[in-house]
Amino acid sequence: SQMTDSAEFRHPLAWSDLKDVSHRSLLLPGGHHAGVREYLESPEIQAITRTGFARQIPVAAICHGVLIVARTRAEGTDRSLLKGYQTTALLRSQELLAWNMTRLWMNSYYRTYPGTTVEDEVRAALADPSDFHAGGIPLWRDTADQLSRGFVVRDRHYLSARWPGDAHALAAALIALLRTYRLSQ
Repeated sequence: SQMTDSAEFRHPLAWSDLKDVSHRSLLLPGGHHAGVREYLESPEIQAITRTGFARQIPVAAICHGVLIVARTRAEGTDRSLLKGYQTTALLRSQELLAWNMTRLWMNSYYRTYPGTTVEDEVRAALADPSDFHAGGIPLWRDTADQLSRGFVVRDRHYLSARWPGDAHALAAALIALLRTYRLSQ
């Protein structure tokens, strides 16, 4: 409730205003359905992500948020930022299961991009498909007391997780990475 009552929460910065802010880390949350496309395809968010990778600040992405890293090109190239990195993202099996279980009443709510899955697009952006890690079968959500249920991939300053069921593990890994990053500055 403190967060939702804060002025910062009630009056967030526009994406275009973020380019002049000195970031110490970046968290790219996920989301699905057509409404999240504006965020996933935003040139402003991609520019912020490119800067974060160039500065090698801690960058964490979860679920569809990994698409932003996959779609962002390194400065002056056509190469995805994910080339040469290990990652995970929303699994094809998770995305298609959610869609198949709900499509009769929710239509394509769980298919943000009907022509492909998050996993397929992320794998295509990698230097080698084996750089994608699925982890164990995501049957249970993690909790602050059950971090082992979550799955996170860390590669240098970059963290990724598959779905909201990995959020506690991602948060714990990001906190640990931020402590390491702060100590090295």
